[in-house]
Amino acid sequence: AAHGPRRAARARRSGQRHVGREDVARVCSDVAKVPLERLVLADAERFLKMEAFLAETSDPQARAHTHRSLVRLYEAELGDLAKAAAHVQALHEIEPDDENLLTLAELYGRAGLPQERADTLEALLKRPIAAAFEQGAGPSRILERLFGLYQDELSAPDKALFTARRLFALDPREALEQELKRLADALARPGELALAYLQAADRAVDASLQRGLRLKAAHAFLDAGNARQARG
Repeated sequence: AAHGPRRAARARRSGQRHVGREDVARVCSDVAKVPLERLVLADAERFLKMEAFLAETSDPQARAHTHRSLVRLYEAELGDLAKAAAHVQALHEIEPDDENLLTLAELYGRAGLPQERADTLEALLKRPIAAAFEQGAGPSRILERLFGLYQDELSAPDKALFTARRLFALDPREALEQELKRLADALARPGELALAYLQAADRAVDASLQRGLRLKAAHAFLDAGNARQARG
């Protein structure tokens, strides 16, 4: 990121006495990997100064402040969501803050980076701030998003099954049960389906629902060849 100032210095040494604002913008366009016409010259100069400053300073507070500024520049002014997310991640490494995870999950989603979003959502699940995800939708919504990512964009059926099992324990609805059955059958893992029923039964408040889930767990354990678990 400090290449811009060095290029300007080389231009001066080679006899080019004046490096104008358009030259700076052109360097910024190259460094930021965004079209030249999208860069306002004042923003371009700001960008170069901040990126060069990051390369030079080791002061954590100053670095954190600069990363915050670059997040705003990349997201709101340059529209580069992937680079904005990279600076949020760098900020999080300096000042760990659960709010950064919420921001990262949102940015990765908008940037179309499914693996990065999945990794962030998994980390978010382990933190208390998970309850604030998507205006307070909480862990169930995070698991829904993860299930969609693993099943569709990332084509990871093992992770999709494990995530569906965790989600079913919180929300044992019929549509999700059918997805669980489909994945367990496709992966030949009826034991996973049985565990999902048991975990949901343990959380169920309604006695009738609890009995029904335990009966389904027993049948699934039998399908898995585990008669002892079925009797338990």
